[in-house]
Amino acid sequence: MESKISKILKSKEIEIIGKINFTNEAEEISFLDKFDKLRKNGLIITFLNQDLVNIFTQVEITKENISKINKTNWEDFDASFRNEDDKRAKKINRNFLNFLRYELHLLQNEKPLIDKSLLDDNSTKTIEKDIDYSIFSKKEGFDVERDKKEKARKYNVNILFDYLEPSRKLTVQDFTLYFNKRLQYFTELLENRISSENVMRIDKLVDLYESNTQVTIIGLISEINQTKNGHFMITLEDKSSSIKCFINKDKIELIKQLENFCLDEGIAIKGKVGKEIIWTDEFIIPSPPNSVELKKIEKDEYIAFISDIHFGAKVFVDEAFQKFLDFLNGETNNDKLNEIAKKIKYIIVPGDLIEGIGIYPNQGKDARILSTELQYHEAARWLSQIPKDKCIILIPGNHDTDRLSEPQPKLPYEKAYALY
Repeated sequence: MESKISKILKSKEIEIIGKINFTNEAEEISFLDKFDKLRKNGLIITFLNQDLVNIFTQVEITKENISKINKTNWEDFDASFRNEDDKRAKKINRNFLNFLRYELHLLQNEKPLIDKSLLDDNSTKTIEKDIDYSIFSKKEGFDVERDKKEKARKYNVNILFDYLEPSRKLTVQDFTLYFNKRLQYFTELLENRISSENVMRIDKLVDLYESNTQVTIIGLISEINQTKNGHFMITLEDKSSSIKCFINKDKIELIKQLENFCLDEGIAIKGKVGKEIIWTDEFIIPSPPNSVELKKIEKDEYIAFISDIHFGAKVFVDEAFQKFLDFLNGETNNDKLNEIAKKIKYIIVPGDLIEGIGIYPNQGKDARILSTELQYHEAARWLSQIPKDKCIILIPGNHDTDRLSEPQPKLPYEKAYALY
């Protein structure tokens, strides 16, 4: 028989997941009163389970707590709450709920709630991976430079350069300088792979138009287009000019290389000169020449690259990242994968750790956490479960809370303190 509380919640268009129990009627009334106040203050949620009922019953109605509750897009957590039979989904939920309890000051010096069914067989590991909840508190007088040096020493990282240039107004000359430096960088790499006497400036090709002469040019890719007949056209530019380079669709190997090219990437193209065009025969990319011996280390160690995670976005897939954590912690059923995980010593995140807010119009519709500070808390919550013997190196992207710059400065402590 349906309970009185279930009928009341159903009338408010709230779906009950699982069973909800109260010890007495006074508890029910207290919860309904607290829940109505939260909804009047902006809480938008269409489902409840016992865990959420407990949280909403205990939470103190303060401006700070209401703000944190309302900056969570609850609908995005709906699916994971329904999938409690799956062990990985259960891990994700316990982890999120403990984090939420901490953020709402319901978990201070207490230990987080542990579900014994989620412990591995014959193991004492917990699902929380010993999360230190103190990381979510900002520390007065935190020394970012000292912290950087200590961590670099701990993980044997040699910092060659740290970008500290203050913000200033940029001019057209700054952008020109940036692309000229970029071209210079790629040119120096490519000249190690080709004979420089065969390289021509693009503006010098005019005298060779329609001569079918074999030439080599170095430049940055400004455009990649496909013709209506399925061929490809790359526009390459150097300091002097630009020219279109034609790639026949039948040149399968060239097309495969082309698929990996990015705009503003520096390459060399070898081909024959037509009329205002190069008929492409070969791409030369800036990799070490065969004559250069690659540096090696004595131990077998790995680096993992994970880009554009976008913590706090609706597109973030909790289950996939939990699977990655299980792998890093050696908790797969595959012994070879567990051995690989032990050898991973560095994890590099090249940009867009969080979703950010205000990066593009109406971005709030795509975010499940509507605060960059809380998105960094979310990032820290997940990343803190990576084993401590692995060094995490973060590179800010355009979605991170930093000024746009090349290169971009380190993440500001004031916003991303949980990561520090």
